[in-house]
Amino acid sequence: MFCPLVKSIHRGVVMAVEEETADQFSNEQTLKTLKETEQRYRAMFENMKSGVVVCLPADSGRDFVIKDVNNSAERISRVHKDEAIGKSVLTMFSDIDTYGLFDCLKRVHNSGNSESLPALYYKDELRESWIHNFIYKLPNGEIVVIYDDIIDTRITAAELRASEERWKFALEGARDGVWDWNARTNEVFFSNQWKAMLGYGPSEIGSTLEEWSKRLHPDDIKQCYEDLEKHLRRESPFYENEH
Repeated sequence: MFCPLVKSIHRGVVMAVEEETADQFSNEQTLKTLKETEQRYRAMFENMKSGVVVCLPADSGRDFVIKDVNNSAERISRVHKDEAIGKSVLTMFSDIDTYGLFDCLKRVHNSGNSESLPALYYKDELRESWIHNFIYKLPNGEIVVIYDDIIDTRITAAELRASEERWKFALEGARDGVWDWNARTNEVFFSNQWKAMLGYGPSEIGSTLEEWSKRLHPDDIKQCYEDLEKHLRRESPFYENEH
């Protein structure tokens, strides 16, 4: 038969073991959760379409050392992660100060305020592109640069502008009047030649369908719209009408 003191000691030992087991289980769960979080972050980091570079401030914010680089940053910037990590951004991107990026890093470091830089043209001995940058500061002081290569968008926009200019020159060079109606927005493009054929200057006619319809002769309105509706119902391959 145990005495009360022995029973009390026994219960204390059991409780201590239980608490230690619970603490150990809690620590294991915390480590597991931390590991899973790190794995999710790494997967997201490496599979982002945008380039991401994480920097550590050095020399009291007068320089920045690359801590991490994702796969897209390697592709866009033509750098190898193993060669970039631990190097100054000025070493890996020799002209970064010329384009205002380095000053932006320092501003974000000093103020803590995020900045989005307008698209800029960047060129050095390794790379040439149009880049859009977003830079922010983490609570631990690290600076994160997220950027996208938008050179394809720039080229497409330039080609589109050139195409539009060629189209307009072709219109003005021809003697035909042209109007182009967006049925969804009710906006209409009237060529200058079309306006001139009606006796108007370039700025005297607006860009709505009413500018056309209000100039129709009353005797022609019904047939004009009947032919138009026939085309919109796909009963005719194109809209043709004399008025």
